[in-house]
Parts: sequence; structure tokens; C-alpha cells
Amino acid sequence: NDITHNKTISDTFETQRKFYEQILNNIPADIVVFNSEQKYLFVNPIAVSKPDLRRWMIGKTIDEYSNYTNKPKEIADTRKKVLEDVMATKSKGEWEEKLVKPGGETEYHLRIMYPVLDERGKVEIVIAYGLNITERKKIEEQVKRSEKRYKDIFNFSQAWIGTHDMEGRILTMNPAACALLGYDIGELTGRRIDSLIPEKVRFQFADTYMKKIVADGKSDGIMSILNRNGKSIYLLYQNYFVNEPGSESYVIGFAQNITERIHAEEALKRSEKKYKGIIENMNLGM
Repeated sequence: NDITHNKTISDTFETQRKFYEQILNNIPADIVVFNSEQKYLFVNPIAVSKPDLRRWMIGKTIDEYSNYTNKPKEIADTRKKVLEDVMATKSKGEWEEKLVKPGGETEYHLRIMYPVLDERGKVEIVIAYGLNITERKKIEEQVKRSEKRYKDIFNFSQAWIGTHDMEGRILTMNPAACALLGYDIGELTGRRIDSLIPEKVRFQFADTYMKKIVADGKSDGIMSILNRNGKSIYLLYQNYFVNEPGSESYVIGFAQNITERIHAEEALKRSEKKYKGIIENMNLGM
């Protein structure tokens, strides 16, 4: 009876071992387990595809595996350092690893090591797992390049570029706009745009401009705005309503300084009126 009982327990443990091993072998992630002596205890096929190499690794250290497979020393040093820190602090370690494959293709992996403690609080094993995040890294790099490109356009454009919220408070202004107004960005951020508009036409901001933005999603035309010295600047603007999911709506605006053109047109009108008056007087004299 004792033998039968022991055999039943042994068969149960073997069934459970195969069950959990099958799960670990088929999880789409690198799974490696280290014992308390920092030696490989388990390696799944995603981490190392060659069965012979996986069997050889059991009982070996990170350095031994690195030397045997000619892996880059800096990668082995990082893995060993993280493993040592995890065992010393009894807390999770996490880092990103850059790998260059034989064909020259670059891959990025998120590596995580997690300690498992025994009933006395000592590290019994360390479970290490990794995920291939190459596609995510490529997207992040593309986003960074795009952000830099648009940031450069924003910063180096000679045209006015700015944003404000739906209450008319300034969110951003590019250097060209700040220079035109004579303010630093810190002085403008949070300030209401209508405070920069001449008082006699200030009501148009809410009554005309914002209503058009909300109704049509855009507004364009000529706007008069005051710089730091109280001088009127005329802007030919095109502003657009932006509604991004998960964030508050805002307005982005692009404008060109046409003050000189407006002044030239006003001067021309005065000249035309003056000469028209002279001609009329001459006709009356005749």
C-alpha cells in the first residue's frame, strides 16, 4: 500500500511537472529560471531554440553561457548585474536590451527578473522573462522623429503658430509669435488672448470668432492685436478646432504679420482721398 501510494504521488508530480513545463514552453515570451546559486534551472524554447543548447545550459552561469555562445560581454555583464541586484534587494529588476542578430537586424527586448522567496524570506529562485518590443520601439522612434520634425517647424517657423483652449487661454506660442508680441512664453501661457485685442473690438473674440470656431471648426480673417508696447499688429490668420480623443479640445492657429501691408493700404487710401480732393477743388475752380 505504501509503495502504491508513493507511486501515485510520484505520477501526480510528474503529470503536474509536464503540465506546467508545457505551459512555460509555449508561452510566447522568453522564460528562464535561475536557482539560488545564479545558475540556469530552466530555459524555454522561445529563449533558446536549440534543444541541445538548452540542456547544456542547465546548471551553468550567465558567464559560462555567454562564453560558450560568444555572446557580447556587455549583455552578459548587464544580465549578471541585474540578477545580483535582484537577489540582493529581493525586488524586481527591469531593463531594455538591444540585440543585433547575425544578419545585422536590430531587436529590442524588455527583460524582467523577479525573485521568488521561500518561507524564511530567502531567494529560492529568480524567474526571468522577456518580451520582444522591437515593433513598439520602432513606433516610438518614428514618433520621436515626427515630434522633432514638428517641433523644429514650430520653433523655427517665421510665421505665427500658437494654440489656445476653448476659454481663450493661450497654451503655446512659437518663438516668432513671442518675438512679434514682445513677451516671453512664460508671460503668455495662460493669458487670455482677448486681453491682447484692442478694447473697442474685444467683444468680437467671443461673439464672432469663438462662435465660428465651434460652429464651423475653423475661422480665418484679419485680426488686430496689441504688442507689449501697445502698438497694433495686424495678422492674417487661419485657426482650426482640434478635438483629440482623451484630451481637452483646443484651437491651433497660424498667422502672418501683414501690418506693413495694412499701413501701406491705409496710406494709399489717404493719398487717393487727398488727390481726389485736390482734383475736385481744381474742377470747382475751373
